[in-house]
Amino acid sequence: PISCDANSLHQALLNLLLNAVEAVPAKSGRIIVRARTEPLGGWIEIIDNGPGIDRERQADVFLPFASTKGQRGTGLGLPVTRQIIEGHGGHIELDSDGESGATFRLFLPTSGPLDPGETTGPIPVANPPAVEDEFE
Repeated sequence: PISCDANSLHQALLNLLLNAVEAVPAKSGRIIVRARTEPLGGWIEIIDNGPGIDRERQADVFLPFASTKGQRGTGLGLPVTRQIIEGHGGHIELDSDGESGATFRLFLPTSGPLDPGETTGPIPVANPPAVEDEFE
């Protein structure tokens, strides 16, 4: 079990899926969602067959307002997604060769913050280690 705020995790996954839907070709688009567990947590992968993300641009995708969508995007989806995942004690990775698709991998640990928000999952253990959140 992974303690999480179901609403914010839903938002993070929705952000990634909407980006994938916008990136894939109209008639031949393909999006794969994979999930797997391991002793320390769980992985979720969102894989698309869009044009990919240039290596030079990959460092910026998690920065606020770094959008390539012009008026269609705010540039906040990926930074918010990263903040949500890191707020749960996890991390997010991007893998793309810049030519053929992108893969976003999320890792969520089995033991996250004491209270990541409106937790609907397992009850945290008694006396967990202190966690400092840096939300603005």
